[in-house]
Amino acid sequence: MFATDRLRLRAYKESTDKALLIELCNTAAVQATFFSGDFSPRSEKNLAEGTITSLTTGPFHAIIERLDSELSSDLLEPTEKDRFVGVVSIRGIHPRNRCGDFTLALTPSAWGKGYAFEVSTFVVRHAFMHMGLNRLQLGVFDDNPRAKKLYEKVGFVSEGHMEDNRWVNGGWVGETFMAYLAKNWFVQNSNVTAW
Repeated sequence: MFATDRLRLRAYKESTDKALLIELCNTAAVQATFFSGDFSPRSEKNLAEGTITSLTTGPFHAIIERLDSELSSDLLEPTEKDRFVGVVSIRGIHPRNRCGDFTLALTPSAWGKGYAFEVSTFVVRHAFMHMGLNRLQLGVFDDNPRAKKLYEKVGFVSEGHMEDNRWVNGGWVGETFMAYLAKNWFVQNSNVTAW
């Protein structure tokens, strides 16, 4: 288990987390920013065989939850759902090239609180310092400028753009491809030491 200032990153527990991930993936606002396919209710079977498996297996994946200090004092007995913020993963790591796909999905109630930046900077540091990755990459849809701004703030840079590759709400949306190289991270963080 890892912790940032306000969040805990822990292993996936099917008994409690599967339902939370199904709910997350069936939230319209999350589907609009996270999935490239059709927007529709997704079945438990479909999600379990595809999305949940890809988000909860592989070299790095974590459920993100609030620390008790971030929870409302009105909650006498906080539940897993009260703590749940989202999921983060690094998938598709190529062993020789040491390149991984960065994925982050947060519940809309966690948007705008700085959690995405906190988690992303932590995971990027972990990827370069402890996993030995050379490159992290991601795609961000043009109709999600907040995410693009977040990734730029973390240190990702645009490497390319695919025009009109996604049909959303009656119109075409493009996608920007971004990456963060370890050599750039180490230059920008020369004062950082291992944990």
